[in-house]
Amino acid sequence: MRKLLCMIGLIFGFSVLAVYSYATLPQEDIIAPISLRVSQIFEFTAFNETIKSSESNQRGIETKSETYTIKHEKDETAYTVVFSWNVVPLYIAYPELVNNPIYRGKNNVGFNQNYKIQLFNANNDLLQYIPLENDVVAGIYFDDVNFDDYTDIIVNTGGTLNETHDLYLWETTTRNFKKVIYEGFEMLSYFQVYEGYLMNWAKATAMTGVVQKLVWNGNTLALDVP
Repeated sequence: MRKLLCMIGLIFGFSVLAVYSYATLPQEDIIAPISLRVSQIFEFTAFNETIKSSESNQRGIETKSETYTIKHEKDETAYTVVFSWNVVPLYIAYPELVNNPIYRGKNNVGFNQNYKIQLFNANNDLLQYIPLENDVVAGIYFDDVNFDDYTDIIVNTGGTLNETHDLYLWETTTRNFKKVIYEGFEMLSYFQVYEGYLMNWAKATAMTGVVQKLVWNGNTLALDVP
């Protein structure tokens, strides 16, 4: 079983160290986060339309974007979400490095900056502009993370030891997305969604870590303390 999980992790890029770190847990609790995240990816590509584009200005700054069509299950309303960022050449992003021997001949190397999300209605009216605070290493995807039958945004901010995420919940009153506040825990890493709470697998070292139960309180996700 461990060999199979390791193969899944290598294929899809998911960490399977939890198999060794949390060996005392029931086996299904270890497998579920891996299999769930795989299935979410395939479901996501099936019911969301994705359009990728890019354009450059005269200064050599390239703007890349991904356009998604999302639909809320609760009321069947549809919206367009545009995720975009700039690819900025070295000589603009970090001019102080241009004469650095390490970067000699690499003036056109691009650095990703200025990540943002825009929300549009069916008439293409801009409803919301969200500048993202963290670098978005592995893109965005969608799921109903609080089980209210509305589509939410998951922003993958990457990481080394842990893969980290920011969440944006759909608010029915404003018809906008609102960033989730984390309370009592450091990061949302590898997680599984349940009704009313999330289970979060966060590594402290390459071989150790914690499993946390995170409960919803409105727009706040808080560590459940027994």
